[in-house]
Amino acid sequence: MRAWLRPAHAEVSSVEVDDEAIRLTGSLHGSTARAHHYRFMARLQANGGRLIDAPCPVDPYGEFHITLPVDLVAELHPGGEALWDLRLSAYGGAEIRLAMVTGDLVDRRDVSVFPAIRCAGPGGGLSLRPQLTGDHDLVLRTADAVLGRPYRGVS
Repeated sequence: MRAWLRPAHAEVSSVEVDDEAIRLTGSLHGSTARAHHYRFMARLQANGGRLIDAPCPVDPYGEFHITLPVDLVAELHPGGEALWDLRLSAYGGAEIRLAMVTGDLVDRRDVSVFPAIRCAGPGGGLSLRPQLTGDHDLVLRTADAVLGRPYRGVS
């Protein structure tokens, strides 16, 4: 039996990727996940200095919908390859990781593979791809890319 030591988490049930946005749908779980006014945050892992911050309403049943515009991520991409942590936070509360922990797979990184988006960034071509970590957390990988060439991201 698997057990997760998470006081609360945001279980992502669907990830939709298109040329304009990454759309995430899910629900809050845990005893500390009670507020209805949250904010969505995408923060660079490397330096933590760049942050995408947007309101994220949560309905009375704990359901949420997030739209992350591709052009906003492209504007803040630091160059090279970068990972962004994705979280929700009740205003004044703890941050809650976006994750996909339910189900019977111990490691779903090779099973839950999401498409990459290719777009123009400040320094040229840019590739964005949501992906899961070994702990089932959802992150966003951004990398410089040549437009029109296949994405060769590192898992």
